[in-house]
Amino acid sequence: MPFICEPGQTRPDVAPGALHTLPATPKTVHWGYFDPATAPTLRIKSGDLVQAEAITHHAGDAPELMMDEAVTRIFREIPEEDRNPGVHIMTGPIYVEDAKPGDVLEVRYLRMTPRNNYGSNLAANWGYLYKEFGEKERVTIYELDPNANTASALYAYDFPGKYLVPGTITNCPECDRQSALKGIRIPARPHLGTAGVAPAINGRTSTIPPGAHGGNIDNWRIGAGATMYYPVQVEGGLFSIGDPHVSQGDGELSGTAIESSLNVLMQIVLRKDVETPGPLLETEPPDAAPS
Repeated sequence: MPFICEPGQTRPDVAPGALHTLPATPKTVHWGYFDPATAPTLRIKSGDLVQAEAITHHAGDAPELMMDEAVTRIFREIPEEDRNPGVHIMTGPIYVEDAKPGDVLEVRYLRMTPRNNYGSNLAANWGYLYKEFGEKERVTIYELDPNANTASALYAYDFPGKYLVPGTITNCPECDRQSALKGIRIPARPHLGTAGVAPAINGRTSTIPPGAHGGNIDNWRIGAGATMYYPVQVEGGLFSIGDPHVSQGDGELSGTAIESSLNVLMQIVLRKDVETPGPLLETEPPDAAPS
């Protein structure tokens, strides 16, 4: 079933009634799961703006560059045994007043700003070419150039063993750093890899697979200027964001994107006049080609 809107209707212009801030703290994030039993960290009305912090679970790949005091608290205070069954740090959930199953949350992503000027890419054991590269895992740390809007490799290092624990903190100041990808610059396009509402399932749902609720869609187009539609599964919607990226191609072939924390400004609009069986992405049309 395609996305359905009543004939003649267009996306409503909704004036925000309030601007909320949602910092990421050990009490406002849930690590690795969506769960309808998770208590809301914020309650809003339809049309409100939310300025939220999305934290990467790969900040520990370069802790001296990607972990400030607030991020360190999350990694320190949420035990490893509570980071499951998925891997992503999710900020939320956000409760939207009057949202009911069958409604749709229209999330207008307005701005995505890197928390710092660094990111990490992992060539991982789940990556496409793991066996072809001798079953080695490699971390590449990138530095962002905000003026050029690009990312360049700062250094790389081989990760010992397999990267299995979400939120691993390496001792990279003590590791064997190597130069990498000299002369190569990658376009930066900040976006969210994972976001969605709570599924109507008792217990935890992993953040790793996508589903009707949203989840780990990993589409680089879910950045500033895009709009996502998420079908509400439970009362209030219970919307969360996480898995922030600063760049990615059409997939994560090596294992991850360039992972880095983002500050996200979004407007959340409750829609009772549209329906969609799963998450739907709407982007601005490309500029018309010259004739």
